[in-house]
Amino acid sequence: MPQTHNVIGIVYDFDKTLSPHSMQEDTIFPHLGINAATFWSEVESLTSEKYYESELAWMRLLLEKKEFRAISNAGLKMMGDQLHFYPGVPEFFSELTNTVQTPKYQEYGVSVEHYIITSGLKEVIEGSAVRPYVKAIYGSEFDEDTHNELSFPKRAVGHTQKTQYLFRINKGYLDLGSDINDHMPKEERRIPFPNMIYIGDGPTDV
Repeated sequence: MPQTHNVIGIVYDFDKTLSPHSMQEDTIFPHLGINAATFWSEVESLTSEKYYESELAWMRLLLEKKEFRAISNAGLKMMGDQLHFYPGVPEFFSELTNTVQTPKYQEYGVSVEHYIITSGLKEVIEGSAVRPYVKAIYGSEFDEDTHNELSFPKRAVGHTQKTQYLFRINKGYLDLGSDINDHMPKEERRIPFPNMIYIGDGPTDV
């Protein structure tokens, strides 16, 4: 069925876009006593010497620490309230949503939806102050073992992988269990790409 195409989707990166820091620096590093400069230097060594993808490099280095594995996904979510945001976040989300609820926009049925696509950890954002305003979050994730300890990268979202999540938003296939490759005519897609605004901080978000 053709869509009315009156939904505006605003898609955000997270680190250095909504927050001035990498989320690990606000949450995991203080919890484990990790020196940020040393850690990112080790990540750089893996990417430059062994050609690791950056996301897999930092995920590997964290998983090598027993104390990190013991945090669990529930623990990562609880860390979400430690995130720092740029001034005006998260208030911006509710203010923009309220703006389009005024008569001049409602006359045309215009609505705004917020999405986050990040290389950082989805679970941390799930516990953050922005979560109530966001329709869907896509980010890197860890699986757990039978003892509820973090055990293996479940999903690593690099800059090239971000494209598939834009197509999920475009088609309305937000559930990761749905096949994004299913064909869908443009007139049936929920949020056309011209209706999307992407907000990022650098070349990896282009």
